[in-house]
Amino acid sequence: MKKLWMLVLAMALGTMIQAQSTMWVFFTDKGLHTAEQLHHPENFLSEDAIARRIAKNVPLTEEDLPVLPAYVQELRNTGLEVVATSRWLNAAAVKGDVTWDKLAHLPYVKGLRPVATFTRASTGEEGAEWTESLTAEGPYDYGRSEHQNTMINIAPLHDKGITGKGVTIAVLDAGFPGVDKIPVFEKLRNEGRIVATYDFVEDTTFVYWESSHGTNVLSTIAADLPGEMVGTAPDVSVVLCRTEYAPTETQVEEHYFMQAVEFADSVGVDVIHASLGYTEFDNPEESYTYQDLNGDKAITTRAVDMAAQRGIVVTISAGNEGADDWRYIAVPCDADSILCVGAVDRDEQLAYFSSVGPTADGRIKPDVVAMGVSTTVANPSGRIGTSNGTSFSGPIMAGVMCCLRQAHPDRPNMDLIQAIRLSGDQYNFPDNEYGYGVPDAAFADSLLAAVKDLSTVEIEMDEKPSRETEVVDPFASTGEEEETVAIEFTTNPKTEFKQKRRKIILDTEDADAAIKGFQVFRGSEMVDLDPMDVDADPYRVVFKTKYLLPGDYYIRIETPDFEEFIQFTIE
Repeated sequence: MKKLWMLVLAMALGTMIQAQSTMWVFFTDKGLHTAEQLHHPENFLSEDAIARRIAKNVPLTEEDLPVLPAYVQELRNTGLEVVATSRWLNAAAVKGDVTWDKLAHLPYVKGLRPVATFTRASTGEEGAEWTESLTAEGPYDYGRSEHQNTMINIAPLHDKGITGKGVTIAVLDAGFPGVDKIPVFEKLRNEGRIVATYDFVEDTTFVYWESSHGTNVLSTIAADLPGEMVGTAPDVSVVLCRTEYAPTETQVEEHYFMQAVEFADSVGVDVIHASLGYTEFDNPEESYTYQDLNGDKAITTRAVDMAAQRGIVVTISAGNEGADDWRYIAVPCDADSILCVGAVDRDEQLAYFSSVGPTADGRIKPDVVAMGVSTTVANPSGRIGTSNGTSFSGPIMAGVMCCLRQAHPDRPNMDLIQAIRLSGDQYNFPDNEYGYGVPDAAFADSLLAAVKDLSTVEIEMDEKPSRETEVVDPFASTGEEEETVAIEFTTNPKTEFKQKRRKIILDTEDADAAIKGFQVFRGSEMVDLDPMDVDADPYRVVFKTKYLLPGDYYIRIETPDFEEFIQFTIE
């Protein structure tokens, strides 16, 4: 693990810069009685957090102490609104009407840094395919989640009762609607395993609203509905943190993320997972560049590394920029002490959207890959469907780490991560698409049980697994892969066609009818198309069909004056 450097900023802030933007204010110290406070950690950490530090031999430091209240109050006295504080950074995020250069010269202020406005890296939303249940051997009937679980060989651990019991994971996301109601989480609720919740955006404990993304993510970890869906750690306890405002793509989220990581540490979690990533700022001059992916630049990256320093296992989804101009992983997946997870399909071929490495300082990323195409997820309504994105391969592996933590409570967090890397099916031939490959949870468990020093492990592997080298974006335009359907809006709509290609284009321009609504149905079930798979403007809708199951579908298109039903078949 790299030593984290202290942030010392010498910023030339002119008198014209005013505080309608949000700013991190870094303090010089934490007061005069820090040694005495460190002798009473029960005043700022939970019993579980203290126990984890003792078990992992992690010393308490001044970084663990709360920000000095007097400094925070001084900022309020200047007319600033204190949005958040960070004990690890010894800083406060503030906004208000004040000249920043005057603030920078206050005796207790060490430095300032803008809290930038992020553009959220795409992560995938709930998907569209509804399948028949499958049967798995072992103590669980995994149902529709059988393939994603068996791909990483978690069943042998579940057979032994290693299901995440006694382990707590914090999930950082954009909302968790339905987790308080739907059947896949009934055991989680009834057994009191929702340990804590907090919405850092709205400053409230209620998190069961807004984006369904967090619900989808959590289901791959903690769902427990045999015959329908079982997550990789069905007996885990959870802390749910809302850190994102999903309806827009530009938010000030850095301080929410940092607060949530510190909150997770303070309540004593063992694992943290975030299917979140950041690449660009609203102000292009402040956007991350590839050179910034060095494991030290971003505050979110520093946050997860600081959590790892305290013995927490951290997993992060790599991002879905693989087919875009950016291509690379997003922060905080560049952190050096976390498990960064990419995505493959059910045939273990790289998902076209899965972000790639390396980091700017040349480290292999992602670390491993798991199933992120047509991944089974639960939606807030209780339906079990599928979705695409590293948002779902990441938490699958987070659940695996919970199981390994249960089985090996005394092993350092970095041992668990290294065991997973060693178990990858291309460990001796790592690359920056698959990392160390598809991991084997049972093999990682056996390594941790048998080998004290994992640096002595030598993996016998003569050659790299044969994998498809060309990753095709099904949204790419080639002419031969498109089918354009002109909508005429007749009084008796009956447009029909056979769909053999990977993309459908619906065009209403000739009819001079702006599209007001667009829905896809398979039988009586509405298909929740992944936003990544849809491109729409007022007279044209394009959507990918690669991940739709064979069968009969129909599209409902609504305009202010017409309604058209288009029937099509996926063969």
